[in-house]
Amino acid sequence: MAGFTGIAGAGAALVQLLRDHLCPDIVDSPDKICLCHPMESANLSLGVYLYDIQENGESRQTDMLTAGLDQQRFPPLSLTLNYMITGYVSSGILIPKVIQIIYDHSALKPFEKEAPVYIHPIGLTAKEKMDLWRFPPLPYHLSLFYSLSPVFLESTRSIKISRVVSSEFYLKEI
Repeated sequence: MAGFTGIAGAGAALVQLLRDHLCPDIVDSPDKICLCHPMESANLSLGVYLYDIQENGESRQTDMLTAGLDQQRFPPLSLTLNYMITGYVSSGILIPKVIQIIYDHSALKPFEKEAPVYIHPIGLTAKEKMDLWRFPPLPYHLSLFYSLSPVFLESTRSIKISRVVSSEFYLKEI
């Protein structure tokens, strides 16, 4: 489990995927692709902005997890992370290439021992996209909207349990 760092790890894995496939052919430096708020996008070619976090009921876990011989931990919280990926250069190549990269690599492994996190496009209307782009001094830039799920947030709650240490059986002939 990634603890509370699962959200940061998923975002970092998305940025690394884009850096691995865009640099240096389309974007000259990996530093020009970052997790950032659109208002902090100076000198960037591509910005990745986490704009919403929701609980993911579809992959919710309900079983307690074993944490040693006398303890069980509550299951992790399953989340969906919604990202806006914005191109800040007027190249007609960057955004189509991002779409292709995500289409070809729709599963991320932010943490080695965990299940993959899947990338899905979010079907927003043009009005919904414009409503999300509420950064007054900035003109609208073409943006893509994707969700990453499931991303797990580990619970810190646990309970003490007692294990069966012995048992006795009596057989009676009928």
